[in-house]
Amino acid sequence: MGKSPTTIITYVILLCAAISSAQDIYVYPNKRLADQGLIEYRPYTLEEARAYQQGGSFEPFLITGWSAEQRITEDSNVYSPKAITMRDSIYCTYFTIGMPRPYFISSFNAGQIWNQSMFLGDTGNIRAYEFLEPVNNGSDILIGCSIYSFQLQGYNIGYFRSWDNGLSWDSLRVVMPFYRGNQANYASTCNNGNRLYISYAEFDHDSIYVLRSTDWGGHWNGRGINVATANTGMIQPMVLRASGSTLHLVWVADLWPVAVHYSRSTDNGQTWTPEIDIAQDSLGAQRCYVAVQGNHVVVSWMGYKYSPYMFTGDMFIRQSYDGGATWDLARVLTDSHKVWMGSCYLKDSLIVVTWQDLRFGGGNDEVMVRYSTNYGATWSEETRLSYGDYHSDSPVALSTGNRLHILWGDRRETYPGLYYSYNDLGMSIDESHNPTDYSLLLAYPNPFNSSVIFSYPTFKTGQIRIYNVAGQLVRILNAIGKEGRIIWNETDDDGGPLSSGVYFAAISTSAGLKQTKVTFLK
Repeated sequence: MGKSPTTIITYVILLCAAISSAQDIYVYPNKRLADQGLIEYRPYTLEEARAYQQGGSFEPFLITGWSAEQRITEDSNVYSPKAITMRDSIYCTYFTIGMPRPYFISSFNAGQIWNQSMFLGDTGNIRAYEFLEPVNNGSDILIGCSIYSFQLQGYNIGYFRSWDNGLSWDSLRVVMPFYRGNQANYASTCNNGNRLYISYAEFDHDSIYVLRSTDWGGHWNGRGINVATANTGMIQPMVLRASGSTLHLVWVADLWPVAVHYSRSTDNGQTWTPEIDIAQDSLGAQRCYVAVQGNHVVVSWMGYKYSPYMFTGDMFIRQSYDGGATWDLARVLTDSHKVWMGSCYLKDSLIVVTWQDLRFGGGNDEVMVRYSTNYGATWSEETRLSYGDYHSDSPVALSTGNRLHILWGDRRETYPGLYYSYNDLGMSIDESHNPTDYSLLLAYPNPFNSSVIFSYPTFKTGQIRIYNVAGQLVRILNAIGKEGRIIWNETDDDGGPLSSGVYFAAISTSAGLKQTKVTFLK
């Protein structure tokens, strides 16, 4: 018989207290995870607890749902992986720092087996020193890259293209017919079918441009469209995403306080809206990311709003349900104040946020993750995925079927490389927004200041009725055919605006009447 959870919890607490009363030890995982049955216990040994207090590594506790970390390449100094999926295939790019060398690796069976990594890098006197996000048009794969010419001593944008699922690649092609000394850095790629878009920063003019090709890279619009100009400060890495004819771009202007900027185009990148400060953090925000599906947009960033530290903060997200026209309130997902860089992923009702966390001390950065399967109404616990002895960073999330995937670069002293973990949710992500439990009527964000999204079970007939605190019916939302989600924009049935306050949403199903309370703040 093994020890009971209570006995082992007591053992860990007493052991930590015996080691040091002067320095707190972050005991991972915590009792709340144990009470929820999300972990398997085993006691620390004295050597492990001492090593952990000093920033050392130890054999991890197992978190139900997430696989143990897997080392899928043996490269040293792996950095900045970027990945996409196409059916059950995963395509990932990464590069090694020091002498930058870009690589490509793939899996054709949802991460069960990984193919040998491939070096695509140099062509004559041109070096591809960083890969952008891979993209696909349903059959072919294209990888954009930042390139440097030793002969002309300048930067540009290029790309590699594969017609056979990444098994072989065309030679490097250059996008723009000219070079400039500090042109084409911090680039990002996205596509809508055969339409390709690449954003890049031109440092000598502190400007952002977006290139466009309508024939899968055959022809480009010269230097591109100027989206924004930073009058002061240098532009930091950006992310560009497409949904239909709408493009979404986020970037950081390196001016104190650093800020996350957002702009969108609704006409395939020809014109752009004025940039807005999406984070609205007076103490600064950076390390931004954007994920898009249809009109649902999620932006994540690291913000200093609640942090007492100079270089680390917390993970924030903000969502839009109307293609970036309006935004809900920002939500903070951590309280350790030790986040450095992170990213987000969006697929139907699933939102995944993963980040590099410095809370473990001793220069030991680890990868953490939280996810929601109901548009952000509720979230999983923070989960630690990596257990290295140095930097585990630049995590990226994606999904195939019911499986979540996280990839990251790991520069631990022993066994460095590209690492991977997965989580089988037990239901198709595509269907996860259709719960069968009729007790669920969720609202997010709550409180809200412009619109609120209701998530509910799908059924053939039904209405969501909105009541004020006096019990008066103010709005009826038709839930038929809405596939588990509907947006209310704080108006009554006549389209008139409502006053701030508490409202009640009720839905009638075969299981009875279910309701939830929402608060509207102007």
